[in-house]
Amino acid sequence: MANLELVLRLKDEASKQLVQANQKIQANAKNIKALGIGLSVYGAASMLFFKKAATAAEEERVGIMKLSAVLKNVGVDYDTVSKSLEKNILVTQRKTGIGDSQQRDMLGQLIIATGDYTKSLEFLPLALDLAAASGKSANTVALALGRAIKGDAVVLKTYGIELEAGASSAAVFAAVQKSVGGTAEASASSIKIMEAELGDLMEEIGKSVLPAMKMLFSALQKAIDLFRAIPEPIRNTMIMTIAITGALAAMIGPVLLLIGFLPQLAIGITLVGVAIKAAMGPVGWIMIALSALVALASATGIMGKIFGGGGGGAKIPAMAEGGIVTRPTLALIGEHGPEAVTPLGRGAGNVTVNISSNAFMGSESEARAWARKIAGYIRDTNRTTATGRLA
Repeated sequence: MANLELVLRLKDEASKQLVQANQKIQANAKNIKALGIGLSVYGAASMLFFKKAATAAEEERVGIMKLSAVLKNVGVDYDTVSKSLEKNILVTQRKTGIGDSQQRDMLGQLIIATGDYTKSLEFLPLALDLAAASGKSANTVALALGRAIKGDAVVLKTYGIELEAGASSAAVFAAVQKSVGGTAEASASSIKIMEAELGDLMEEIGKSVLPAMKMLFSALQKAIDLFRAIPEPIRNTMIMTIAITGALAAMIGPVLLLIGFLPQLAIGITLVGVAIKAAMGPVGWIMIALSALVALASATGIMGKIFGGGGGGAKIPAMAEGGIVTRPTLALIGEHGPEAVTPLGRGAGNVTVNISSNAFMGSESEARAWARKIAGYIRDTNRTTATGRLA
């Protein structure tokens, strides 16, 4: 009994410790998971943001370089006019929500069409109005407007603008102004203007990121040159090593996913160990022995015979109500209380008289007295072969 209590206490203590450990593991795992998700989201968002910022800054740089080349072709230096030009572009952007890059592209198209920077800058707001009103691209609008400035009176008919033959640039300006003037500003929304401003912010941030990216790109180019300089056999070996490493990573990756389940697996293994330890102790052996006996009894039909159930063979007699046995017999005694068993030794073989205390409703001493009387009676009458039941 002491061993059983000790095992139960150990099991309860082990279960308590395992529950506490599991709770701590789950709490830590939850916190680590939340931290990992947060860092992953932050890292991905940061990389995406800086990539967009660098892209915006690079696109702005390319646009300025293109406009600078166009200006150079008409005898204008961008650096000389950049301050006033960028100021005009910013003012227009804050009115219309049309970004600086789009304005530079349209200005460049007008300069190409007219060959005149000053006149093109003057017509830029009208070109934006005409594009907003017609829904056509900046290049298409700039080309049509440039041809009209050069004297093409019919090119703007598709936009609903009628010009007289040989109309001057001032007449073209007035006709376009009258037809679509202010359309771009009227079409602007607060969100569109804010997006344009955020675009400028992205470009400014990107300008700070670009130098670092250029350094990284320069280092990457040097690494590529060094790799190309490696002898081909060694280079092939390196490539194969990388390929094999990648294949191993592809195989190991799914296995590492199981790490999240390791705490539960460890708890399960520990519980199995506790069960095995309990089974190897005294209580465990008793449970095993009882299980074996029940299985054996069930297989041979003894359980059914003892409790009056079905099964082959003779039924084991119960002696709760008393009886006389004249031959070797497997009997069930004491199942309902104290019983007296007295051997009768005369004649052919021994006779056993079984007397249940329930039959006499007396004490154990009274039952023994009755047994002695019955035995004497049997000896006196020489009924050693008698069988039957006594009431």
